[in-house]
Amino acid sequence: MVKKQKRNLLFFPTFVTFVAFVAFSLRLQAQGVIGVGAVPKTPQVALAQPAEILYTVRLPAKTKLDLAAWKAGVTQWKDFVLWDFRAKTRSEDDREITDLTIFLVPFNLGDLEIPAIEIPTKAPDGPGPVVKTPPVAIKVVEPEPDSNISPGLQDIKAPKKPLYFWENPWFWGPLAAVLLVAALGGFFAYRKLKKNKHEAARRAEENLTPEEAFYRNLKELTESDSLAKGAIREFYFGLSEIFRSYLARRFLLDIESLTTNELMRALHQERQTLGIGLSHLMKLKEQLEISDLAKFAKYRPNDQENEGVVESLKEFVEAHRPAPPAKDQAAGAAQSQS
Repeated sequence: MVKKQKRNLLFFPTFVTFVAFVAFSLRLQAQGVIGVGAVPKTPQVALAQPAEILYTVRLPAKTKLDLAAWKAGVTQWKDFVLWDFRAKTRSEDDREITDLTIFLVPFNLGDLEIPAIEIPTKAPDGPGPVVKTPPVAIKVVEPEPDSNISPGLQDIKAPKKPLYFWENPWFWGPLAAVLLVAALGGFFAYRKLKKNKHEAARRAEENLTPEEAFYRNLKELTESDSLAKGAIREFYFGLSEIFRSYLARRFLLDIESLTTNELMRALHQERQTLGIGLSHLMKLKEQLEISDLAKFAKYRPNDQENEGVVESLKEFVEAHRPAPPAKDQAAGAAQSQS
């Protein structure tokens, strides 16, 4: 009997404490206590590929996140640059629940951490409390090599017709030899003519600046009406070759054998030395991805996308024109004074 009374005495304060804790938790929820949860879509991403993070933010009623200061390609947190973001808000139990999806592009390899992000809020009567997100661990690895083109794919050629003994080889043999010699002569003559033409074009291009060569070649490509004829793939192969030639001459880079991902990584690593702005680099990556889809994935961009790719490349060229020599500047200043 005494032991039973002792157990009851021990149980009663424990029960009271539990009830008080539950009541206190419900009261905090009713008051709209701020809470933030973070869930990465995948714990591992490739270098220069967007990592998707979902933040669930619980705020008091009529309190909104203030994301006006965020700018894609400009806002940066440690080793990550903001690529894009989306926010969806819903009301639930006198609280504002916001599902904030952020796409961040890493530019370093290894086990990285997306730092805590401080986000201001807006309440009906003025600025609200500052929300601080929890840090998120992300592993960044080297991108896999492009596998859009299978090395096993080859052109299908018709089988050669076998020669039978009744087809008079004494007639066809000499004729085939004459045709072969004529074909070889025509082939070598064509190669020599083409080589001379390319050599003349190369010498003419050497006398032009990288910007002048880019615009001249771009004009020839657009005047060929490849897009109007539906030759989307051929157009983007030509456009890619023209822009890569410009990059090689303008920044003295050896990029002939680089994939798009390798090219973007090389430009980002040397962007401080080359004087390439991060916003231009992010926009260039987006346009080159459209070009790769058109070249290798049979994607057919619409007219607006085609125009946007060409205009973006022009903007990149104009934004990175080298400064005129000091002599030219002095001559221009003297002419303006006179």
